[in-house]
Amino acid sequence: MKSLVLSGFVLAGGFALIAFVERSSFWTLCFLNLLLFLAWIVIYERGFKNQLGIFFALFIVCRLPFFFTLPELSDDFFRFLWDGMLLNEGLNPVGSVPVDVIIDNVR
Repeated sequence: MKSLVLSGFVLAGGFALIAFVERSSFWTLCFLNLLLFLAWIVIYERGFKNQLGIFFALFIVCRLPFFFTLPELSDDFFRFLWDGMLLNEGLNPVGSVPVDVIIDNVR
C-alpha cells in the first residue's frame, strides 16, 4: 500500500516537473529530481523488488505524461525537428544553418 502512495507521489512529482518547473530554476529541478529518484528506490526496495513486471508497468504509467508534452528543458528541440526534416529531404543538416536552406528555397 505504501508503494502505491509513493507511486502516486512520483506521478504527481513528475507532472509538476514537466508542467510547472522552469528550466532557469536549477535548484528546484535538482531537488525535485532527487526526491523522485529516492522515491523510486524506496518503491523498488519496499514494494516491488520481487515483482519486476509490476514495477516496470508502474514505471511506464509514471512516464506517460512526458509523452504528451513538449520537452521544456531542451533548447534544441526544434533544431532536432529541423535536422530531421532536412535529412528526409536528402540534405546535410550539419553543412548549413536554417537561414541558408530557407533562402535557397525562396530563390
